Parts: sequence; structure tokens; C-alpha cells
Amino acid sequence: MKGNDDLENLLLESMKNIQKFNPKFTRHERLLPYLKIIDKFKGLDYVNLVIRDPKITELFEKNHFIIPSLYLMEFFFQLSRKENSNNHLEPNLTPISPSIFLNFEKTTAISNNKNEIDQISKLINRDQFEIITGNSIEYLKTEKNSYNLITSILPIGIKTDLDPELETTDFSSILAFRSCKLLSENGTGILLTSNRFFSNKNKNEKILRSHGLYIHGIFVAPRGFLANTNIESCIILVRKKPNDKI
Repeated sequence: MKGNDDLENLLLESMKNIQKFNPKFTRHERLLPYLKIIDKFKGLDYVNLVIRDPKITELFEKNHFIIPSLYLMEFFFQLSRKENSNNHLEPNLTPISPSIFLNFEKTTAISNNKNEIDQISKLINRDQFEIITGNSIEYLKTEKNSYNLITSILPIGIKTDLDPELETTDFSSILAFRSCKLLSENGTGILLTSNRFFSNKNKNEKILRSHGLYIHGIFVAPRGFLANTNIESCIILVRKKPNDKI
């Protein structure tokens, strides 16, 4: 196994080839942490696939999704590996969604970005992965199925239409609430979000509890664990069973 410095040098060397395939690409600082995750969970062949496909690298010219560090993704893996993933939901599919890298048994993922879906599909190598094209919030409001596992790296700082039930326009909060309502009785939600999730006097937590949803764990990550940003983040575990210790 290569050391961290050797791996970074290898990936940096590989990234030089991007200019051959996508001469206009400039966001190397965003792509490098992504390639580390790709290498860890999918291998060097997929690293080369990303580097050689300008339509994939173009996704990183934009800033609408955050990229966790490799450490955070590994921790996400450790939290999810013991959960039952035979009915798994990814409510906001992006190029960095855990379901792309972690081998859940059966995944339903939602995205309204057709271009991203086309590129993300190149990185998925398992059969039971259904991608639904459409508005995530509207789909979650009408979905009748329950899920044993829900994972998401929630978007940060995005506003949407007011949710009267939550009294907020914060897309991250609405997505967390609407998706976790679909948990099965023994299901688990594992969500990566910013610490701002708890900045409204625990209003989000109170809303979850009012609908029979309980936070079972909060794992706080210091600044720097989201690539190229100083936003403080945390991973929260949500279940339907009460937990008096939190």
C-alpha cells in the first residue's frame, strides 16, 4: 500500500494528463481530494476514467456540491458498513454521494441534474442502483416506501421553496427531514452536514423528534475536513427509536 505522500504524488502526476483531455480544466484543487476517494474505494482504473473523461472533470468546475476529505468518507464507510443496506436511499445524488463509492446492496437515488446523472452512471458498477430523475423534495413528499438505510452529504447554503411544516427554506434541513421520515422502524439515517444544522436553537432536532425521529449520534469534524472550505461539519445518525443519551 502506498503512503499518503506517494499516493498524492501519484495522483498529482496523473492529473497532469487532464490537460490532454480537457485543456480548459482549472479546478485541480477540487479534483485532487475526489481522486483520493476514488482511488481508495474504486481503484486506480476509475481514477484514470475520471481524468480521461472531460465531461466528468467538467463537473468540478462548479461549486454546488461539497467534497469531504478521505478521512470523512472512510468514517462514513465505517458507520454504514454494519447497517442493513438492502433498501437504501440516496436522496440527493451528486458526484460525491457515498452510494457511488460504498457497496450498498440496493440503492434508490434521486437527482434532477440529467448531465450529472449521465456522468455519475459511468462510475457505478453494480446492478441494483436505480436513479430517479426529478425534484428530490417533491419525490420524498409522495414516496410510500420505507428504507433501512439513508445516506446523504447534504448541500450547504442552498435555499428552496418554504416548507410550511418546517418553517424553513433551507434545502439541507428539508432534505434531512423529508428523507428521514421514510426510515423503516429499525432503519438508520447517516447524514453529513454543516454545524449550522444545529444553529437554530435545536429547532431541527425538535422537529425531528416531533415526528418520531431521534438523533443517536453527532460526530463533529473540525475545519478543513471538507475540501477547500473552512466550514465546520458533522455526521449525524438518525433513527426512529428514542435515545435519551443525546
